[in-house]
Amino acid sequence: MKISIRKQLLISFLGISSVIILGLAITGFSLAVSHFNEYILEKQTKTLNQFSDYLAVEFYRDKSLNSISTYFKNALESNFYFEVYDQDNILIWRPSDDQLKLANSVLSQQMETNGLPSVDQEKLISERQFLIYNNQQIGSIIFYYYGTIPFTVHDTMFINGLKQSIIYISILGLGTSVVITLLISKKLSTPLVTINDFTKKLIQGNFESELILSTQISELSELMNSLNVLSEYLEDQSSLRKRLTYDMSHEIRTPLATLKGNIEAMIDGIWDITPERLDTCRIEIDRLTRLVSNIELINQIENTYDSLEKSYFYLNELTYEVIDTFESALRSKDLQVTVESGEVQIWADKDKIQQVLVNLLNNAIKFSGAHKSINITISQDRNFSSFEIKDTGIGIDNNQLSHIFDRFYTSKNSQELKLNGQGIGLSIVQTIIKAHHGFLNVSSVLNEGTTFKFTIPKK
Repeated sequence: MKISIRKQLLISFLGISSVIILGLAITGFSLAVSHFNEYILEKQTKTLNQFSDYLAVEFYRDKSLNSISTYFKNALESNFYFEVYDQDNILIWRPSDDQLKLANSVLSQQMETNGLPSVDQEKLISERQFLIYNNQQIGSIIFYYYGTIPFTVHDTMFINGLKQSIIYISILGLGTSVVITLLISKKLSTPLVTINDFTKKLIQGNFESELILSTQISELSELMNSLNVLSEYLEDQSSLRKRLTYDMSHEIRTPLATLKGNIEAMIDGIWDITPERLDTCRIEIDRLTRLVSNIELINQIENTYDSLEKSYFYLNELTYEVIDTFESALRSKDLQVTVESGEVQIWADKDKIQQVLVNLLNNAIKFSGAHKSINITISQDRNFSSFEIKDTGIGIDNNQLSHIFDRFYTSKNSQELKLNGQGIGLSIVQTIIKAHHGFLNVSSVLNEGTTFKFTIPKK
C-alpha cells in the first residue's frame, strides 16, 4: 500500500521522536532514582550515626539507660529499632515483646503509607555500630530495619512529583514534536505535490506553464529551476517539431508540385516534351533525392558511431583539396581564403571530415558578400586537433544560433536572401563531429561574420 510523503514523514518523525523522548524519559528517571537512592542511603547512614552518637553519650552518663524508652520512640519515628550491648558484648537492653510488636506494626504501616511494599519479616536487616565516647569504645548497638529506611512523606512527595514532571515533560515533548513534524512534513510535501502536478502537465503536453513556488530548501529550489528549464526546452522542441514538419513537407511539396505541373502540362499537350523540360523534372527529382540522401546520411552516422572508417591523414592537406573544389565559386564572388596551419595529422574518417569541411566552406562562401575574406586556422595540441573557419559575411542573430544545427532549419537571413538550401548541412556537420567524440562551437556577430570551430581528439 502506497502512502503520501506527508504521511510517511509524519510517521517517521513521530516514531523517531517518540523513541528519543521515551529513551530520554527512562534514562532521566533512572538517573534521578539512582541519585535519590544514594541520597536516601546517605541519609540513613547519617541518621544511624547520629543516633549512635546520642546513645553513646547517654550510655556513658547512665549505664542503666533509664531513658531508653524515649530513644526507642525516636527510633520508631525513623523506622527502625535497636538493641544495646556493653563493651563485653553483653546485652543490656532490648525491646520487650510488646515493643517489638509495636515496632513491626509501625514499620509496616509507615511503608504502606508511603506507597511502598509491605514489610517482609524475613528480610529484617541488622547493622552493628560501636558506641564511642572520647575515642573509647564503651559498648555497641545493633539497629534493625526492613531494607532501606522508608521514605518520609516529603521524600515520597518528591519522588512522585519527579515522576509526574517527567511524564508531563514527555507528553509536552511528544506534542511539540507532533506540531513540528506537521510543519516540516507540510513544508517538504507541499513543493513536492506542486512539482508532481507540474510534471503531470508536462506529460499532457502543457509546456507553457511555469513552476512558481518559494522554498528555502536548496535541493527543491534547484529541482524546480531544472523543471522550468526542461519545460522551456520541451516547448522549444515542440515548436521545432511543428516547424520541422512544416519545413520538411514544404521541401518535399515544392519539387513534387513542380514535377506534377510539368508532367501534367506535357500529358495534356500544353507543353511539348522537350529535353529542356525533361531536364527541369530531373533537377527537381535530384533535389528530392539529395534531401532523402542527406536524411539517410544523418541516420546512418548516428547509428554507426562506432564503425567509422578511421585512418591517419593530414587535415591541412585535406583542407587545401576542399578549397580547390570551390575555386569557381570563390572567383565568382572574388573571395580570398587564407589558411594558417602547420602539419596537423589526425585519426578520423577522412570522407566524413571532408564532408564537414565542404559544408562549412560552402556556408562561408554562400553567406559572404563579394570581395570578402575567409580565414581558416588549423592547430593542434597534445590531445586535440582544431579547425576554425571565420567568414566576414552577414552573420547570424543570437536568437537563432541555438537552432542552426537543427534539421531543416534555415536562418532568417538565408530565407530573406532566398539562398538555395535545405537546412540540413550543419546538422550533418554536428552529427559527424559528435561521432568523432569532438566538439562543435559557433559564434557570430550580425552583419560582421560567423566563426565555426570543431575540435576532435587526436586518437
